[in-house]
Amino acid sequence: MIGEAYEHHENMEEADEDVVRTVGLSIIKPAAKMRVEGFNFIAEISIPGVKRDDISVSLKRNRLSVYADKSEADSRYFKSSGLSTCFKFSEFLPVSVVPEKADVRYGNGTLRITAPIEEEGGEPLFTPMG
Repeated sequence: MIGEAYEHHENMEEADEDVVRTVGLSIIKPAAKMRVEGFNFIAEISIPGVKRDDISVSLKRNRLSVYADKSEADSRYFKSSGLSTCFKFSEFLPVSVVPEKADVRYGNGTLRITAPIEEEGGEPLFTPMG
């Protein structure tokens, strides 16, 4: 349901406002660290309290997007009026990566994504940011 709400928007900020308004969802941009180490791009994103199956990762050549839904459903209650929480992270990358060779792991509340940097003539291919 939430993912469908994002499909109809080009602008992510407008989509966030629409989702919060219609679904009653609290959207959090998680803490993240990104670096280049040798010929690898590495991202570590803090998304504590979510289940591995509730994490969606989209890695394209020069863009990383992560969505994680932190469901706090409790079968003891038939109604809960609190907001649901989700983590949403989307950034352009300073390098071009090879998404098909990415390694994605989740543990201790941290999502770690390692992807090889696309090479051109034996050198890392950096993406222009402007």
